[in-house]
Amino acid sequence: MEAWHKALSRYIRIIVSSAALLLIVNLLVFAFLASPYQKDGSPWQLADQVAQEIKADQGRYQISPSGARRLKEEGAWAFFLAKDSPKILWQSANTPIDLGGQVTTAELASFNSGYLADYPTFTGTSDQGLLVVAYPKQSYWKLQHPSWPYKFIAQAPKFIFLVLAIDFALLLAIYFFTNRRLLRALGPLAEAIQALPSQQRLDLKLAGPFTPIAQKINQASSLLQSQRAELKNKDQARSQWISSISHDIRTPLSMVIGYADQVLSNPHLEPSDQKKITAIFIQGQKIKDLVEDLNLSSRLDYQMQPLKLEEVNLLALCRQVVADFLNSLDEDRYTIDFSYQGSGKPSLLVADKNLVQRALSNLISNAIRHNPQGCRIQVAFQDLNDEISISVSDNGQGLSPAEIQALQAALAKKNKDQEAFQGQHGLGLRIVRQIMDNHHGDFQVQALSPQGFQARIIFPRSQQNA
Repeated sequence: MEAWHKALSRYIRIIVSSAALLLIVNLLVFAFLASPYQKDGSPWQLADQVAQEIKADQGRYQISPSGARRLKEEGAWAFFLAKDSPKILWQSANTPIDLGGQVTTAELASFNSGYLADYPTFTGTSDQGLLVVAYPKQSYWKLQHPSWPYKFIAQAPKFIFLVLAIDFALLLAIYFFTNRRLLRALGPLAEAIQALPSQQRLDLKLAGPFTPIAQKINQASSLLQSQRAELKNKDQARSQWISSISHDIRTPLSMVIGYADQVLSNPHLEPSDQKKITAIFIQGQKIKDLVEDLNLSSRLDYQMQPLKLEEVNLLALCRQVVADFLNSLDEDRYTIDFSYQGSGKPSLLVADKNLVQRALSNLISNAIRHNPQGCRIQVAFQDLNDEISISVSDNGQGLSPAEIQALQAALAKKNKDQEAFQGQHGLGLRIVRQIMDNHHGDFQVQALSPQGFQARIIFPRSQQNA
């Protein structure tokens, strides 16, 4: 947290400094833009200076050539009032209105407030009287102090836009200048965070306020590496344990099944004994199949089952599996229907034939095993342009919505946790999912209405193993 506090205080200082700098720059820009409109000082200064240029000569008041030139340069006209009366002692030749030799009280109040007949006026004094200088209409936006030219006011939107553009450019410059170090530090930090899920160990070295963060990322990387190594050791130990148990069980189990088979071949066996030995033989076969399933599931989980890829005709393989079940099923309780949708051409796909056959057998066995009262099984084969799908449906007891949701969640996890598959539909479907994962395929389950269960495997043609 200390690093973040330092970074926060640093950026607060940057913001305050930037605001002060922008204020100074804006004032300088405003002064620079306004300077062309202030020729030789303000109109008030001009009026005071020209007032000194008016002198009495043989009873008549005249303006000096320099004063007349300055009025002409400004495009202004003027008149000079007596010090103690409204009498006009002098007026310029270009005066546009008839003043009548003197000004009224109303006119005096008008130009004293800023305008005379819409002409902006400015006054200057001398020892001999009062000079009123009038500028062209709409040449100044007249306030008492200061006064701004109309041209400047008309250009105000452009000036404001220019000031904003300068502010924006200045902010960008401040941002990049002050954040060069930050940007250089954030790049390695972002790359390191993205690399955390990978298998590589990180050794990030940064100087400055982000040093503690870099150290924490390095510690997290080391911890993840240790956890990965520990999990790998546990997985290897688990796989070896399953393999050892499978081997240790397989030998005595084979003897039990073999002896039971020999006893069953005795024609003089009592019916009651034959029933018991048959049960031993069947249960022994189930245990043997379970051990093989556990061993296969473990090998698939830990990539210890090599894929024997070859070009397989999935349609022919599916028909063969269905035929094998038809030859061994109790026809009074189970029926299997097969349907095909496709172009009629061989449905060829690069796959492991034995594993695909195992997946199909597991799906049909699952429907039989969980419907001991019997059911109708429908195997549907679809050969589409971009995928091949095989669904196995039954009209048996099915699953409740909660059970279907739990099974779908377990299939979506794709982890090594077998507890998620324990229950009504267990290891057989787990192996199907593992086989489909190894073939970059998909495995879906759903409940049927009004009752029943459907499992569907999908082989995408665009993601075949090479």
